[in-house]
Amino acid sequence: MSVVKVVLDLRKNSEQSVDVLIEFYPKNHYINLILPSWTPGSYTIRDHVQYLHSLTAEQNESKLDLVNKAPALWFSKLKSLGCVKVSYTVEAKQLSVRESFINEDFASICLPSVLIMPKDNRNELYELELLCPKDWNTYSPLSNTSLIKAKNYDELVDCPIHAGSYNTHELIVKGFNQRILIIGKTPNLIINTFLKDIELICSSACDIFREEPPSRDKYIFILLMLENCYGGLEHDNSTVLHYSWRDLYTDSGYRKLLQLIGHEYLHQWNIRRLRPKEYIEYDYSKAILSENLWFVEGITSYFDLTLPFLSGISSKASLLEDLSEDISDVLITPGRNIQSLKDSSLEAWVKLYKAKSYSKDYQISYYKLGCVTSLCLDILLRQQNSSLAELLRELWLNFGVISIPYTRDDIFQSVLKISQSVCNELNIWIDEPNSIDIKKILYLIGLEVIPIFDETPFTGITYEPIDDNCIINRVQKGSPANIAGLSVYDEIISIDDLRVRKPSDINRLLSIQKESLITYCRFGYIKTTTIMPKSPEPSKWVLKEIDNPTSKQINLFNNWIKFI
Repeated sequence: MSVVKVVLDLRKNSEQSVDVLIEFYPKNHYINLILPSWTPGSYTIRDHVQYLHSLTAEQNESKLDLVNKAPALWFSKLKSLGCVKVSYTVEAKQLSVRESFINEDFASICLPSVLIMPKDNRNELYELELLCPKDWNTYSPLSNTSLIKAKNYDELVDCPIHAGSYNTHELIVKGFNQRILIIGKTPNLIINTFLKDIELICSSACDIFREEPPSRDKYIFILLMLENCYGGLEHDNSTVLHYSWRDLYTDSGYRKLLQLIGHEYLHQWNIRRLRPKEYIEYDYSKAILSENLWFVEGITSYFDLTLPFLSGISSKASLLEDLSEDISDVLITPGRNIQSLKDSSLEAWVKLYKAKSYSKDYQISYYKLGCVTSLCLDILLRQQNSSLAELLRELWLNFGVISIPYTRDDIFQSVLKISQSVCNELNIWIDEPNSIDIKKILYLIGLEVIPIFDETPFTGITYEPIDDNCIINRVQKGSPANIAGLSVYDEIISIDDLRVRKPSDINRLLSIQKESLITYCRFGYIKTTTIMPKSPEPSKWVLKEIDNPTSKQINLFNNWIKFI
């Protein structure tokens, strides 16, 4: 079998660009070159080709005529089967876990955003050489050197590459040596304590599956500590994490970092190896829909919230606080009445990842709703002397361990073995909007959801302050603002003839059940309307243990809070 050779030149780091050279032997008298349009683990089209330029191809020192068949697909006929050389440049200025970035300090390369695939050579061996600035080290899950070897294109592009003048720290998880690379400073963080906490989090993740880490000694965490960011992307044997150092100054912020780490670590099982059938082989050129994204992300989100508690790092009160946030997000999002969990998964490509400020009115996150669904499912399964962890372990053993793809029907067949009634409930929860009686199910374990109200009158408006102006970016359907005829992009100028400069002015000037005159600007035209604010609505919901729970509630709560 021939080898596809790739060279990534990172030495133009001051220009924030990467030069790429690919050499391969074609299998036919034509070639198709494809640059992925999306990054696995992030389910939306990103069109990485927008950052690619200066593409050329040659064979036997003669330039090939490349024809665009699609924005990220090039075709050329060949006169021979001699070596083809493809070269181009990628502007690496997108600091995201799903894209690529380079500057004079470091490089963070997500290969699907950079590496063209010769379609017919997808399953050949790949060798990638990194050319780096002097004194830079290289880091990847496949190699500790600047030469990376992979069994095929898919394994190679699942290998995030980082480079710079940094060192890794060692972690021990269930007896296996793993690593973490931290780029940036970590204020208020004692590194030894942090490393120990990561080991505890990862060990608890393994305990959920009652398994050793499937990555064994290969796993590496890449953590970029930046000013204002949040994100993570899973890979078979690694994860890339972005987190704001500002958030480390609070206990909840530190806990959320550990949860993010645990979330991506859990993906070693749930999605990377236990895969829905739609993602067994990626088609990088188009959106691939799956109604099981709620299972992939919702269940993972549910368990990541439990990991600090399971690890002994945080308290029961903190656990309930963190669960409250996801429950609150669901309950205050009107889109739960419109979009089902199934549709949220299927439409992620065009909705969740492209959400606007007003999207909450007609859509719901499959992460958040999936987490709350997992919580409720766990409680009902524990009523049947089972658990969500047991369900996950069964699916892992039946599908993940032996690399067989699963379907929705496979999930339901496993639930059906435990309970017909729970299976019926889950069917409805997935297919029908706003179909989970969250409060009723939580009451089974002696928990109630308490509303916390805003102190300000309810108008249904949210604002984007721009240059001391209040620009509307969301008007909730059926709200007083909606009834008053206000809409997105309107600028609020005054209320009852008093000038408005910021949202707090509006809150002070409006009163409940008192009609007020609003002067606003719409696309350069001055208009007026009247608005009648309502009583404050809940701004969030919090979980609280009920007074005097029954013995049945206490027993079910104690069973549930084991999680594993």
